[in-house]
Amino acid sequence: MISLKSLNLNFVIVLILLSIINNAWVSAVSLETKLGPIKGIKTEVLGKPHYRFLGVPYALPPVGDLRFQPPKPIVAWKKEMVLARFKPSCPQIFNHYPFSHRVDPRSDEAQQSEDCLYLNIYTPNIQTDRKLPVFLFVHEGALEFSSGANWQGQVLSQHQNIVVVTFNFRLGAFGFLTGFDDKNREIVIEPNLGFLDQMVALKWVYNNIDDYGGDPNQITLGGNSAGAMAVGYHILMRKYNPDYKRYFSRAILMSGTALTTGGAHLDLNRSTQILNTMLTELNCPNSTKSVILECLMSKSTDRIMAAQSTLLLKHFMPFNLVNHKNMFENDTKMEMEAGEFHLDEVMIGTVSDEGLYYLQEINKFISDGGIDEKVYQKSIDIIFNQYADPIREAIKFQYKDHYHPYNRTQYRESLFACLSDAYAIAPAAYAANQFSKFGVTTYQYHFDFRTKESGYFKPEQGVAKTMELTYLFGYPFEQPFHIRDKYSFKDKIVSKLKMNLWGNFIKAGKPAFPSLEKEWLPYDNKTQFYYYIGENVELRQRRRANNVAFWNSMIPILTEALQEPTVFEEEFIEEFYEYPPTSKDSKETKVILPKPKKIKETTRVDTPRPSDEL
Repeated sequence: MISLKSLNLNFVIVLILLSIINNAWVSAVSLETKLGPIKGIKTEVLGKPHYRFLGVPYALPPVGDLRFQPPKPIVAWKKEMVLARFKPSCPQIFNHYPFSHRVDPRSDEAQQSEDCLYLNIYTPNIQTDRKLPVFLFVHEGALEFSSGANWQGQVLSQHQNIVVVTFNFRLGAFGFLTGFDDKNREIVIEPNLGFLDQMVALKWVYNNIDDYGGDPNQITLGGNSAGAMAVGYHILMRKYNPDYKRYFSRAILMSGTALTTGGAHLDLNRSTQILNTMLTELNCPNSTKSVILECLMSKSTDRIMAAQSTLLLKHFMPFNLVNHKNMFENDTKMEMEAGEFHLDEVMIGTVSDEGLYYLQEINKFISDGGIDEKVYQKSIDIIFNQYADPIREAIKFQYKDHYHPYNRTQYRESLFACLSDAYAIAPAAYAANQFSKFGVTTYQYHFDFRTKESGYFKPEQGVAKTMELTYLFGYPFEQPFHIRDKYSFKDKIVSKLKMNLWGNFIKAGKPAFPSLEKEWLPYDNKTQFYYYIGENVELRQRRRANNVAFWNSMIPILTEALQEPTVFEEEFIEEFYEYPPTSKDSKETKVILPKPKKIKETTRVDTPRPSDEL
């Protein structure tokens, strides 16, 4: 049993280490909260006092009987809780994507535990009579990796005078494994456990953030990549859960939407395939729900993660949100088209080279910086296997550089652009259209500024997914000591710009910055304005319009055409089978095929085709 004396000694050691690491004074700060007494850290950020409370529990540990169960809210405590260090991350396999290695391997957050449902609070103010706007951030990681500690919020919090909150939620098999059993077609594990964790975290922040100087009526929910996808689902949940209308009033979606990575057509049948693979790897019988759960509960964390490691080699991005009654059962795209968002403002955008994340899956085929046509075609067949052959052929044709049919570098770039458009840019444009169409004030952006001396990305990898977060969280001004990036004066300018734009949106619903020459105008379906943030800053229109139209208009048309027979085909089949079969006695039966009906011609009107903005 750990004594209170040893806890206090450990806390003092933490304060000393933080003082040395950050080259700033550090002291303890105690608070009385609705849930119980706490002790956090007071330190100096950007030359001013700042407070952080790390490892705040928002739910009971999902261990023992609570493994593979929906989260249970945390209960109050009486003894002072020390909140000076990050808690371990939820179990995960460190992805080979560069930014997944931004956690210090020697730190607590680099450790892993199923006891991981904690959040981190960064605030410049602990006076409860002066409430500050709140930014609640959902981390990236394909619902497989990363943690709330991956991005530290003290600089953004101090610079913008807001409260920043990050948090962990269950990942991979522990958070998103589900499916039917083989015998009774009964759901084995309730779907979306990691998403349910997020729901509990949202509720916790709304109910308790005022104890930390935050305003529960000014919460902006934001996320990156898979975190942005989750935010998109939280927006759609507002239609079904009245409490959601209180939990947040604005949203920021960075490199993701509710339709990211196929969110529109996830179902329990595909999830069952994933479950079956996991059961095979774990040597668990697939019979009834109770038998399967008994076997899963008997496996150690390490054993389950080993099985997940094998699963990731067999399935492309296997873990995702499932349309289910604990969220909503309708198709996600139908929900987007219904337009009941109940949201005041939204900001949505992408970076220049979103496709890098998906392209890493075929890196082993890349030599001399390029790929040949065979790898290009095979990659599209694998990644877009949900589509019929004719649609995959259309995708290959759309992105192939027909002027340079043997250029290996160009095939790589074509695949890169295809993945960026399909998984990020086109879904972002579709979401922006829907939000603005139904009265949500919408701001769109394109981030195109690369960290020149990145410790994680090679120069040819461009402006990759998550690179913008470096600037949002103010790392060019003060970064955690283990981060390997090197920042220039220009990096600081971009970081200051991004913190101001995002901060003003969080505080007032409009991404403004007084020194900018061009005002950031809202997006609408007609003008399609977006803000370009790169070496220069400017207002532009209709990003990659031709390729966006291909994904958002042409692909649905082709999909529908392949699913339903034409009028002529239906009439042909009906009339053909009305003819009598050939008689044994007759020498010949004459079959007269029906004539196709004439289709009334329409006048074609050519409209100007906007050029793609690269």
